[in-house]
Amino acid sequence: VLQMLSQKLPDFSERNWVSSFRATYFPGAPAAAMDNALGADFVWSDPKGALVKGRPHKRVYLEVKSCTAAEPQPFRMSWNEWALAERCHKTRGPDAELYVVVVVTGVTTTPQIASLMCDPVQQVKDGLATVAPSELVVTQLLAQ
Repeated sequence: VLQMLSQKLPDFSERNWVSSFRATYFPGAPAAAMDNALGADFVWSDPKGALVKGRPHKRVYLEVKSCTAAEPQPFRMSWNEWALAERCHKTRGPDAELYVVVVVTGVTTTPQIASLMCDPVQQVKDGLATVAPSELVVTQLLAQ
């Protein structure tokens, strides 16, 4: 995915990878540069609007979702990922941020980026995608 994104996005490289999976492929990567709690796998700056033509973004968060099928499949997002997508959706102007889901198909055969789902919150509002909570984790607190 890093290689594919590097070919599509200007100034995109290994340094944009912030998830801990980065250490698997780049063992010398500084731990301080990784943040699994962020809600995205990559963070990139798009001051020239290369991703969404004519719309610069101070920060672009890219979250990779993959499947083995040749066609895109429904995917799970954590509450943290969705919260970041909502936060980005609300930003405007020179401080605008964008959340992008990178949908990768055929991961075990011929991986390819099937789509870049820019602003999934807006896509849901526009009826181009749906979202539904799938689970809650409940912990019973026992009386002491």
